[in-house]
Amino acid sequence: MCRIVVVGTGAAGAAAAHQLSQSKLYEGRDLEIVVVEADSLLGGRTRCVSVDGHPVDLGASWIEDSGPHSVTGEENPMLELAKRYGVATYVPNSRHDSFILSHDGNRNPPEAGTAARLHSIAMGHVHKTKQRLASHPSQPDVSVLHAYEAGLKKAKPPREAPWIDYFASAHEQFYGDSMAALSCRYYGTGGSYTGGDQWVHGGYGTVVARHWKAIRERGACAIRLNTTVAGISKNGSNCGGAVRLTLGDGSVLDADFVVFTGSLGVLKAGAVQFSPELPAVVRQSIADMGWGLMDKVVFAFEAPFWGANASGFTVAGAARGHWRSWFVTHGEEDGAFVLMCIVAADAAKVLQVQSDGEVKAEGLSVLQAAFRLEARPEPTFFAYSRWGCHPSIRGGYSSLVTSASPVTIAGFQTPCYDGRLLLAGEHTDPADYCSVHGAYNSGIRAAKQVLAQLPAR
Repeated sequence: MCRIVVVGTGAAGAAAAHQLSQSKLYEGRDLEIVVVEADSLLGGRTRCVSVDGHPVDLGASWIEDSGPHSVTGEENPMLELAKRYGVATYVPNSRHDSFILSHDGNRNPPEAGTAARLHSIAMGHVHKTKQRLASHPSQPDVSVLHAYEAGLKKAKPPREAPWIDYFASAHEQFYGDSMAALSCRYYGTGGSYTGGDQWVHGGYGTVVARHWKAIRERGACAIRLNTTVAGISKNGSNCGGAVRLTLGDGSVLDADFVVFTGSLGVLKAGAVQFSPELPAVVRQSIADMGWGLMDKVVFAFEAPFWGANASGFTVAGAARGHWRSWFVTHGEEDGAFVLMCIVAADAAKVLQVQSDGEVKAEGLSVLQAAFRLEARPEPTFFAYSRWGCHPSIRGGYSSLVTSASPVTIAGFQTPCYDGRLLLAGEHTDPADYCSVHGAYNSGIRAAKQVLAQLPAR
């Protein structure tokens, strides 16, 4: 009997457990699959909260690039799972109203148009700089912000600087990291699937939850929740397995193989002690890869003061990315009025050090000023993801910063401990890093690396 331990229950962990349980070795009961999860819930960074019975995502919210793979033509695995489990997806209705607000309540002001043109000029310079760097591989990388500001200087912007920050912050929201950190050389790389994004009825977290439900119903593996891994070590020949996991309560779990899907934030924090050290190439990848932050703040109200037909709105705050992007996740047809605000990069770090009460009050004050309400609106529900403070996540998702490259991501795929320890997670997928489908594909890849080392049945 070969025991394989999967650490983590996000998309990567679910993919690894499912792939292993589909093998002929498992069907012959030659494999024992054990899944350990530090949290009390399955799903990792795909998680929903219930607002009056309606699921709202605190983690991933939409299936990115939902079209077929650009080379193989295969369907995006997360869309395939949604179809398999009867979870409906949809493209937001473009006919619904979406608008821009200044922080003091001006709707679609003309300054925004001026700033949009300046932003376009600046981004043009970013892409020219990227092309120059691609043509001269020996030249040192520069940040996206460096190239962006150089483009702005050429455009000689007038007083609309806050609005320029408003447009620039959209890129920080997408990548979850500061423009001052993001690589210009590799800006916009990654993404092997085509097509637009699709939202998920019932929340993205439902897709991963249904997958775990199917895995559990098959009895495919033993799942141990509330089980922290404190250390992973390579065992000697006289021990019960090639790898030993030391758990948070001091007990041990021996395994023949381990698929570790813990986040890059956990690896960077040294929250798991590896003995001996991971290979140098893996340690270098951990150090060099970017690790951003994205959070979501959810409010529900008794009535939609933002307008019955609105699909969302954006606010130009006093600082870059400050309470910028608001989505209407539920409306009158649902019997609930729910707003979800996405904050990322430096703006998210500012919120992270505040209490829930302070975050709630600040968000409501932003809404009051933006909609020129006489009083601060009173929510019926409030939730804040606070991923950076979550001990088993410690941030948002990976990013290619000036110290990193696709080679950095590939370094995570290096087998450790004579091939008995494999790493997976969105940060380990060069083609689709920082995405849920990238995490899922990495779990399949790691499971296949394990199965390739086992004797055929």
